[in-house]
Amino acid sequence: MSSLIHLRKRILARLYDGLILNGAVYLILYFTILESAILTERGGAWSVVFLSYMILVPLFWNGYVIGRKMNQIQLQYTKSNLSTLDKFRHLFLREFVGFYLIGLLTIGLSFIASMIMIYKREDNKGIHDLIGGTHMVEHEQEAKPFASAQHASN
Repeated sequence: MSSLIHLRKRILARLYDGLILNGAVYLILYFTILESAILTERGGAWSVVFLSYMILVPLFWNGYVIGRKMNQIQLQYTKSNLSTLDKFRHLFLREFVGFYLIGLLTIGLSFIASMIMIYKREDNKGIHDLIGGTHMVEHEQEAKPFASAQHASN
């Protein structure tokens, strides 16, 4: 896969996750609290929700979050046969330390450095991948059983 395509898919996946999660939280708060103004004041609470989503969902969905699934990319660990606790540790290091904390400490410069690394490196790893011991792989869209059965009957 081209480095530029890989970078584009990763950026779009993160953007889709933010939009989808933001929309879901907005709808839940709107219909339960009936006050959408709370969304503008959420600050740190939003970071906790998004980090929890980026750590827990891939832990139980084989490295996918909704944005990655939509872009047909999957997070994998560089080591195999990891326990759930080890996978959690890798995801925590990747998302909290490698993406969020270093991003805050460098005022966003690490995000730019990561994008350049993903584009330039042969293994397409960014700072957060190196810290978390992870990498992304591309998956082709699965064939639909109905479509193959329809071609077989013709």
